[in-house]
Amino acid sequence: NLQLLMDLTQLLVQMMIERKQNIAAQEASITSDKYLNLVVESSQDGFWLWEKGDIFTMSDRCAEIVSFSSEDFRPLPQAWLDRIHPQDFASVIRQLEDHMAGRLPNFSAEYRFLTRSGQWKWLLANAQIISRDKEHRPSQIAGTISDITERKQIEMDLLERESLYRSLVETSPCAIALTDLSGIVKFINPQGADLFGWDAARLIGQSGQILLHATEWGRLGLDFRSVLISGHPKQAEYTCAHRNGKTFIAEIHIAPIYDANRHLSGCICTAQDITTRKLMETELLQHRNHLEKLVEENIQALRISEERFAKAFTASPIAVSIATLEEGRYVEVNDAFCHLMGYAREEILGKLSRIIWHKPQNRDVFKQMIEEHFLVKDHEFQFVTRSGEVRIGLLSGQHIQIGTETFILSSISDITEKRRIDREISRLDRLNLIGEMAASIGHEIRNPMTTVRGLLQMLGSEALYQRDQDLFDLMIEELDRANSILSEFLSLAKDKHVDLLPSNLATIISSVTPLIKANAMPKDISVVFQMDPVPDLLLDSKEIRQLVFNLTQNGLEAMQPGGTLILRTYEDNGEVVLLVQDEGPGIEESILDKLGMPFVTSKEKGTGLGLSVCYRIAARHNATIEVKTGSQGTTFFVRFSLTNKM
Repeated sequence: NLQLLMDLTQLLVQMMIERKQNIAAQEASITSDKYLNLVVESSQDGFWLWEKGDIFTMSDRCAEIVSFSSEDFRPLPQAWLDRIHPQDFASVIRQLEDHMAGRLPNFSAEYRFLTRSGQWKWLLANAQIISRDKEHRPSQIAGTISDITERKQIEMDLLERESLYRSLVETSPCAIALTDLSGIVKFINPQGADLFGWDAARLIGQSGQILLHATEWGRLGLDFRSVLISGHPKQAEYTCAHRNGKTFIAEIHIAPIYDANRHLSGCICTAQDITTRKLMETELLQHRNHLEKLVEENIQALRISEERFAKAFTASPIAVSIATLEEGRYVEVNDAFCHLMGYAREEILGKLSRIIWHKPQNRDVFKQMIEEHFLVKDHEFQFVTRSGEVRIGLLSGQHIQIGTETFILSSISDITEKRRIDREISRLDRLNLIGEMAASIGHEIRNPMTTVRGLLQMLGSEALYQRDQDLFDLMIEELDRANSILSEFLSLAKDKHVDLLPSNLATIISSVTPLIKANAMPKDISVVFQMDPVPDLLLDSKEIRQLVFNLTQNGLEAMQPGGTLILRTYEDNGEVVLLVQDEGPGIEESILDKLGMPFVTSKEKGTGLGLSVCYRIAARHNATIEVKTGSQGTTFFVRFSLTNKM
């Protein structure tokens, strides 16, 4: 009995120990699960698990990344594969098949995935088969996905930036070379190879000293070491050696470059041939020294010369001014300058020259040109008068020294009218060519078109083709439209006969007034006629009616309902002027200079022939057409010289 009691006691103790161990194991398992869930939920990666029987579960983060729940992906795996970007699909399938077949230990791929919101996201997907069934088919697969869209965007930005920097280097007008810490060339752009006469590939691996004359090697070595030690860039002028043996002067800038860890890795060198500039500087310096010597020897003669210069300066018919180099502040202007700009002398003195530049920033460019070359001739620029009119001029400038201050002596020639005449001559030359071509082929095309039109009318009237009457009408309408374009082309002919008879411009406009009003009425546009008395001119009434109709039609087509179209005749500075003003959006600047050329138009279905005909009619009447346009509308001025007066 005692033995039996001891055995029972030992059994009870063993059972109590096993129970405690089971309780401890369960508590450890619960703790482990809590830690695992905490890791899953706090991770930026999404976790998923697929089990046999098409059981698919995802972590909250996984669902957040793809904008789907696990129930949305049915059937699997097709529902998931359908959302992979077509360009990435083949590589993903290949990786997946290799892992499924056991050729890869796990699956890993980067691809674009279409989320529920229609957004493409870059995903990094990793997966592994955890277990297989008896047939060796996967029975459980676990994996993670990470949203790497931001990383991919950064990578693409870096590639784009690298491409941009490479383009800047390879297309730069300056020679650019990279060296290591020993001065060995690691890279040189095509401009650098051309500057020194070398093939770029043959320069790589050689010392940069071979690009300089031997007398400069020592100085270059000292400057190179100075840059590496101080970390500061250095710029200097060196005598360089071309491969053909010739020498030239170059301005070379040496700066340190660093690797990603901010360790010094070499230098970047830029070079520019300044031989021409140095020669010019030398010539100008010699000229200046010569002038200074003359001043010292002939101070009395200079005083007389200054007096003569002051008189010539003031009375010169060319607009001349003196302004400070740095600020551009006017210290002296002549009468011709005041007349050209519209200012009184006391109004302009002390003002900055930027007030006459249409684009003030271009004054800095001109100043830089003066500083580099000391003399600039016939620089074309746009200037603004006091009234706000923008004109074109040729600006010449000279770097001068008066006492201790530096100034720019400049002169301006107004070429606005010359540029307008040049454009008009060019426009007329092109119109003449087109007109001659139109006259030579227009009749040859029109005759067979007339025959075709007649046959279409005959066939369309027969009972057999009554069902196709709409098609016959459309073909006849298109032939009539082509014939109308041919008629406008023929109007461009240079040698077209005109019947110039004494006529009054206001009377001719009155004859087409009903037609203009009829065209304006459906568009709810008001037409205002302001007919000031004007003298009779020698005009072809038919052509002038065509000109007025074309200009008003263009104005009506450019306007919105409720606008006002103005037609006016008046006399101005020995000319009779026809004004047509609309309230449309204005003419684009890109086509303004080409206005009047066939097929230059801003209208969807326009041919541009209407304005071409207007310019040709004006030319046959020795008249000119001017255009002023802006966001508030466009105004055409047709100016008839009173020399055409009867």
